[in-house]
Amino acid sequence: MVLKLILLIASLVAFSFFTGLNLDNKCDIWFFWTTFKNVPVFLTAIISFAAGALFTLPLALKAGRKNDDSDKEVSRKTEKGLKKIKSSENNITYDRDK
Repeated sequence: MVLKLILLIASLVAFSFFTGLNLDNKCDIWFFWTTFKNVPVFLTAIISFAAGALFTLPLALKAGRKNDDSDKEVSRKTEKGLKKIKSSENNITYDRDK
């Protein structure tokens, strides 16, 4: 718990330095129908990171759901296989009289 707190504080300090050092760096951003002028670079970086996270989230959720479905299918196939084995064991007869 203490380690997480230290990492959080360190990341906030790093973010503060990044923001403070890039306040004077500005750029123009063209976004299809309009151009935003004099946008700080740190704001561009934050928005880009957030957009990447938003676009990745559905893919990550879809991949997780696909793995869960395949696990269920494997367990269903395993159950069917076990039932077949048990039913075949019940049908085996041994001739002890020979």
